[in-house]
Amino acid sequence: MPKTYDVFISHSSEDKAIAEKIAQHLSFRGLQVWYDDWEILVGHDIVDKVYGGIRDSRFLLVLLSEKSVRSKWVQQEINVARIREIESGATVVLPAVIEPNAKSQIPESLRTKRYADISANFQSAMREIEKAVSVTKLTPVSVTPPVYRTTSAYETALAETVTRPTNGTTFRLQSIALVPIGQVQSESIAVLQKRLPAKFKGASCQVLGVEIDAEKSRDARSSQYHATKILADLEKDAKRLQADRLLGVTDLDLYEPGMNFVFGNALFPGRAAIISTCRLKDTTSYGGAELLPVRVVKESVHELGHTLSLAHCKDPSCVMYFSSSLRDTDRKGEDYCRSCSRQLGGQDA
Repeated sequence: MPKTYDVFISHSSEDKAIAEKIAQHLSFRGLQVWYDDWEILVGHDIVDKVYGGIRDSRFLLVLLSEKSVRSKWVQQEINVARIREIESGATVVLPAVIEPNAKSQIPESLRTKRYADISANFQSAMREIEKAVSVTKLTPVSVTPPVYRTTSAYETALAETVTRPTNGTTFRLQSIALVPIGQVQSESIAVLQKRLPAKFKGASCQVLGVEIDAEKSRDARSSQYHATKILADLEKDAKRLQADRLLGVTDLDLYEPGMNFVFGNALFPGRAAIISTCRLKDTTSYGGAELLPVRVVKESVHELGHTLSLAHCKDPSCVMYFSSSLRDTDRKGEDYCRSCSRQLGGQDA
């Protein structure tokens, strides 16, 4: 079935951190998001992909900053979307201010529009945007088949400083609750109970029998399970359970829209994360199923790092390094590098 998007994110490349945070938030809320880093791969024609993305999206969310109002790319994207508004008579462009100074520099073509003020209150502005996208429906347009990429997890949002107590080079959590979802090998649970406390300075690690209905997140066509929808249920349980973090562990094959599969997912920041062991048994040049225990630990520490607001790391030996394949997971280490530890407030060893 041809793919359409709910929102196209128009932004300056200099605002990428906040743009990605917004894209992650909207995707977590169940919207189909066109974001350049997720859709434009090596070899793609950038102009074709951008114009195609605008055409195939119900809305264009333009992030207004001092950089973006001067960007010729952003202005051209606005122009294309405004033409659609004139032709259809429906709302297409949704302005959002991400810097206070941009309020006095809003492009003339958008000055009669009400804007969402992300710079003043992120959560309130996102609710306004979600409401606008949910209320107004446009006629779907035809699109070409989507191009998928292989990735191990969601792209990251803007890293935020964690101010909770730390000890040494790793973050101190009081408790981590493991939540088996579906059929899970006991070996995976056992290794996490044994290894995670050492990764988070003695945090207790217990198994909770929380009922998570994964079947409602199942995609009938691919037989995969939508990780974000399962995460939403985990987050609800996290609010009522006495645990710093909830880590869902499943053998189900997880996916996210626009991605072939994911090894895991997490809230940025938040209290819930999930990992899948389904593809962690595959064989690479490093080995096969015998590496499952160490792979489970790496993916768990990685996703829990995201709940602590850690972004992907450029150090290929750091556990927060972005794994584009299982081989990347095998190559990287189990621990946070010094830079990531400092972001958590820890001290160098």
